[in-house]
Amino acid sequence: TMSPEIERKTLDAYVAARHAAGAFDEASFLESYAIMAAQRNSKILGIFVRLEKRDGKPYYLKHLPRIRDYLRRALSHPALASLREFYDAHGLLEERAL
Repeated sequence: TMSPEIERKTLDAYVAARHAAGAFDEASFLESYAIMAAQRNSKILGIFVRLEKRDGKPYYLKHLPRIRDYLRRALSHPALASLREFYDAHGLLEERAL
């Protein structure tokens, strides 16, 4: 589990090191980071649901709240506003029984 505080401190340290090394486009990096995190966590959610539905392996469902939290964090980036709206409209970020 990565708390928001640890994630923020890690990102801040990385960004500071990159700035110290020379020219660095922080805004583009943070946008790319959010996009990558949203894609990764969307994929994980889908895999875990598939494992339960298709393969009868409910063990992974206990991880869904944490993965949804990571996805919500990524979707808070302004570049992903329309994707966030899609997820909200379809209830994909809600805690619910499968």
